[in-house]
Amino acid sequence: MQLAAGRDEGQSYQIGSFAFLAVLAFGIRILAGLLLPEIIVYDDEIGYHRDAVQIAGSFEFGTTNTFAAFGWHTIIGGLYYLIAPDPFVIKILNSILGVASAFLLAGAVNRIYGNENIALAALYAGLFLPPLIFLSATILKEQAAAFGLSLFVYGVSRRDMRGVIWAVAAMALMIWMRKSYVFVMALAVVGGGLFAAMMGSRLSVPMRVLLIAALLTVSTFAAAVFQRTDFYGNTKVGRVLSGVDDRGYTTLSRNDMIVLQYLDRDNILNPRNFIVPPMRALYTPSPIRGLKSTSANTIIVEGIVRSLFWYIAVPFAVIAMFRSASFAHYMFVAVAVGVFLAAAYTVLTGFPETERYRWPMMPLLFVLATVGFYTQIGSRRRLILWGWWVSAIGFNAYYLTLI
Repeated sequence: MQLAAGRDEGQSYQIGSFAFLAVLAFGIRILAGLLLPEIIVYDDEIGYHRDAVQIAGSFEFGTTNTFAAFGWHTIIGGLYYLIAPDPFVIKILNSILGVASAFLLAGAVNRIYGNENIALAALYAGLFLPPLIFLSATILKEQAAAFGLSLFVYGVSRRDMRGVIWAVAAMALMIWMRKSYVFVMALAVVGGGLFAAMMGSRLSVPMRVLLIAALLTVSTFAAAVFQRTDFYGNTKVGRVLSGVDDRGYTTLSRNDMIVLQYLDRDNILNPRNFIVPPMRALYTPSPIRGLKSTSANTIIVEGIVRSLFWYIAVPFAVIAMFRSASFAHYMFVAVAVGVFLAAAYTVLTGFPETERYRWPMMPLLFVLATVGFYTQIGSRRRLILWGWWVSAIGFNAYYLTLI
């Protein structure tokens, strides 16, 4: 009886501790949401709010305009109708989804790797890392997409029928919010399946990782090339490689225009168009872009929150990818890599926002980085860390010559 009582007290303490962490992380996100408009407001946030107000006013879910055909507009329009047409309502929702994503991924890490210490470290990372707090403090759909990815990984990690249901529900949510995720999720399933199929082969773990990474890259590039039109009916590849859209508006930022110099506008199948986007996506945005600013807000948001943490996390996430583990581990890796590549190749499409489109995989990246921090793979670990920092320093030195 005393042992049972002790276990009950221990479980109660653990639940209480997790509840405290959840409330604290939620409060920090709400505070960030209150402060963020003073730092930066995205154009799409203004559009989302305007569309949601129209949906709420007419109660015509998913039919108000072109954008409203996407699930996120329907969700926020419904919340505006039920509660109030105030963007802060959506920041509350995103804060809840951000905290939930952290717990889902921590649960997945515990199931996949069987290590409570790593799972707890992953939970702290998911709850309190500044980039993930920043992600929750907007009304953009990227936080909801990150929640969908986290739910998918958690479902796969369960390895039972309930997990299958969670994974399928996550895929449906992702596709409803952004139809292009049909390809990303299908690619992740195929990539993870191939990883698992090779588990019994004589191929080493690094060779499996490299082979599947190559498959994911080729497939994503092909999708970017052959998806010729956006949902406005505009030609995507041609308009971006020319730097203007069908109305003559510039579609590329200065950073994208620099990249355009290294792409072949006449031959979309040129190997340069295949190699340059993912290589560029690894190192952009450069911390220098934010840190060279005289604005404290820009330094904090672009130089530190959105860039420096990425640079720190990437090599450890790569180390985690080479960890010999289960089918669920390979699915975890395939989802993260698939979203990263889809974001990288947006430079070949009508919406070249590589950094923003990779936001949904940020919770996965930082959790993988936590796993990588605790992963010992001998000399390969040192090689990856040294290789990353030498190449990162080289890229930023070159970037300085361009700005």
